[in-house]
Amino acid sequence: MVFLFDVKIPRPSKELLVALEEGEDILNGDVEAKEYHNINDLLENLKNKLNTVTDTKYEIKYTSK
Repeated sequence: MVFLFDVKIPRPSKELLVALEEGEDILNGDVEAKEYHNINDLLENLKNKLNTVTDTKYEIKYTSK
C-alpha cells in the first residue's frame, strides 16, 4: 500500500504553550486574572508577554476608527 501524503502531528508553538499554561493557572486560581481599563493597556501587556517568550520581537499597533 502506497500513501501519497504524510500524517503529521504539528507541535504547538512556545507562545501557545505559555498561553495555555497561563489559562490553566487562572482557572485553577493559582494566578489572578488581569483586568484592563482600556485596549491600549491590554495590547501593551500582550506585546510585553510575547516579547519575553519568543526570539521574535513584536510591535503591536492599535488604531481606532
